[in-house]
Amino acid sequence: MLIFQIFISCSQKQDIQNNSKKEIKIAYVLGGGAFRGYSHIGVLKTLESNNIYPDFIVGTSVGSLVGALYAAGINSHELQKLSLSFVSNSLMDFSFLNPGFFDKNKLKRLLERHLPENFTSLKTKFYAVATNLNNGNPTLFSSGDLRKSVLASCSIPILFAPEYIKNIPYGDGGLVSPLPVNFAKNLGADIIISSDISLQPDIIELETGKFSLFLQSLKIMNKSLTKHEEKNSTFIIKVDTNLLSSFSDKTREMAILKGEEAAKNIVNDLKLFIEKKSLN
Repeated sequence: MLIFQIFISCSQKQDIQNNSKKEIKIAYVLGGGAFRGYSHIGVLKTLESNNIYPDFIVGTSVGSLVGALYAAGINSHELQKLSLSFVSNSLMDFSFLNPGFFDKNKLKRLLERHLPENFTSLKTKFYAVATNLNNGNPTLFSSGDLRKSVLASCSIPILFAPEYIKNIPYGDGGLVSPLPVNFAKNLGADIIISSDISLQPDIIELETGKFSLFLQSLKIMNKSLTKHEEKNSTFIIKVDTNLLSSFSDKTREMAILKGEEAAKNIVNDLKLFIEKKSLN
């Protein structure tokens, strides 16, 4: 009888220990960076291979495109295969009639093929960040027309015309929130894993031309906005994208590889942190 009681006591203790792990909410934050967004796929590959998955994803600009596709159930290896099937002009055509150098018809067709119409049909909770072009405020989309929300988040001014949602013009989310960490924090994430693919400012040369100075100014503004938010990240995966200067097969493969490598640098610490957090 005593042995049986001891056995029951030990079993109950083991059950308590097994149930002592609390549920933690993990968020992925995927930043903006145009074609450098291929690096996000590499980051996702590494996290996925280590059995780390998000409870929700917040994406801005190209991060919203990659994030939405991933949230729709397209795993990282399928994403890589899909992304490497693109050619340089496969997602955009020159436009002389719209208020942008390119139209979005090819991108729209891509989203129609691979994304459901509404947020509610996604496998993983997803949020897209866009910029309200009437007042300059960031807007978080989590319901309604998923495809239009992603298009809005990716609509880089000058390159693409604004995307109108309920008669309001929206542009690229990276204008005001290139790494939307604060949104993830406000949504209740316990652990925020950010993939930062932004360009870093370079050393200015004496013979720097006008375009290079303009690009340098954008890098500085982007860095300032990112610094404001990144302090709330639990882990920041900074991908070295400065050498990715053009859209080509080699560049895309290199971008994915750089994303994998950057994520591998933090993944062991991340796994230990998740384990510790779940036991607290």
